[in-house]
Amino acid sequence: MAQYDLVLIQNAVKMVEHVGEVYDFSLSTQPIDEWWWHLVKVASGELLFDGISFKDKAI
Repeated sequence: MAQYDLVLIQNAVKMVEHVGEVYDFSLSTQPIDEWWWHLVKVASGELLFDGISFKDKAI
């Protein structure tokens, strides 16, 4: 499962652009540990994983 999470994280910008056409990520009330509801924060680098930003796809 972690491998698929990594793929989603690496493609966060594309996913936000695509899914953002029908879903407003800013309205998410899901807990932050369900980070996939907060992809816009992942894409912008606002949401960090273990102190590493995935904005530049650095893992």
